[in-house]
Amino acid sequence: GIKASFVGHPIFDEWSLTSKDNLCTDLKLNCNELIITLYPGSRKQELDCHLPLFIKSAEVLKNKWPNIQFILGLANELKLNNHTVPDWIMIENDNPIKALECADLAFVASGSATIEAAIFNTPMIIVYKMNQLSWYISKLFIKVDYAGMVNIIADEKIMPEYIQEKATVKAITNEAIEIISDRNKREEMKSKLLCIKEKLKGDGASMKAAEKILSLIHSK
Repeated sequence: GIKASFVGHPIFDEWSLTSKDNLCTDLKLNCNELIITLYPGSRKQELDCHLPLFIKSAEVLKNKWPNIQFILGLANELKLNNHTVPDWIMIENDNPIKALECADLAFVASGSATIEAAIFNTPMIIVYKMNQLSWYISKLFIKVDYAGMVNIIADEKIMPEYIQEKATVKAITNEAIEIISDRNKREEMKSKLLCIKEKLKGDGASMKAAEKILSLIHSK
């Protein structure tokens, strides 16, 4: 095999944690009420597949618990186009990662965002949908038990995930209700995310990567 070195995840070099009080002040949220973040992905096709599903799920939860606050973390380059977002869902597109950091729970499109959520110790429900042809092709080549990166790293399902036809409003809302209603479950999820964070953490990952590359070049 090819020799490899793990230097840590560079996002640890790029982001320092902010107190929840300060985050809520910046985002005009009430830190004493539950905050759920919708994080549908950074590509247009992800937005189109996930945002309607996330909004419908949010509507169910809002009807059950009117005081819940919802915030949409939207990549700055993405446009909502034909998507209509209810006025009770705040939109953060200047620095969408803040929406993920302040959340008590997040609906997250599978991908690097699950690692970002792990860094902030944010419990999440992982979702991913794509068109049927892409799904069929991906099943031919991708042979892993889980879709979410945090679950792949943990080698177990530490965060619930709903993929393709299993990603329904009913499935997401039932899972969310269980998590919201059980503080112990949320704390257990946070504890498991902390283990992932420790696995990925490597002080100065970007610098270490550069040093490894230079070392390899000089050894030739």
